[in-house]
Amino acid sequence: MARDLSFWKENESPEMKASDVYKALLGGEKLDFVCELPTEQILIDVKKAFSDWNQIDAYNYEKDDAAIEIFANDQIFRFDCYSVSEADMNKIIDIMLSYECPLYDSAIDVRFC
Repeated sequence: MARDLSFWKENESPEMKASDVYKALLGGEKLDFVCELPTEQILIDVKKAFSDWNQIDAYNYEKDDAAIEIFANDQIFRFDCYSVSEADMNKIIDIMLSYECPLYDSAIDVRFC
């Protein structure tokens, strides 16, 4: 089962729908109401949390039949999770919540603020 978990931090309430913010950020747009994220520190936190996984590079992890692919730029992180357990997805959510970045689930078009 594949699932993508996306995260960004807003410094004010946007007039855009979460799905439009998501698409804009993935398309490389810079949005004034979205904060810049400490990309390198988040990648370090992910590496620590998934230290028992095989790290292919800073953006790709594998363990047994599970895989995590990370897309990141200054304003968004997206984790594409393939056969990843709920417990491991919750690790990702907890890391990103520590940076005040709530989950956006594009499958159901809900941002959990």
